Amino acid sequence: MGYMEENKFPKVGIGVIVINREGKVLIGKRIGAHARKYSIPGGHLDYGETFESAAIRELKEETDFDASRRGIQCYLEGLFYKKFE
Repeated sequence: MGYMEENKFPKVGIGVIVINREGKVLIGKRIGAHARKYSIPGGHLDYGETFESAAIRELKEETDFDASRRGIQCYLEGLFYKKFE
């Protein structure tokens, strides 16, 4: 049985790229297993969330930065059917 058959739906990951006026990109030291050392803020899309609301939520959870008033400039979508290890 494949990954999709076991889980019944794809897992959707969200990554947020924050660039300041000087062109510097925000990254942070990761604690979890998804990124080994440093990564952009991100996480998983919750059921019923839009990509934009998930990005805003993850950014707030991980950095305490509130992007809700600024909005998201753009986003990309991608579905992955294999479990990352």
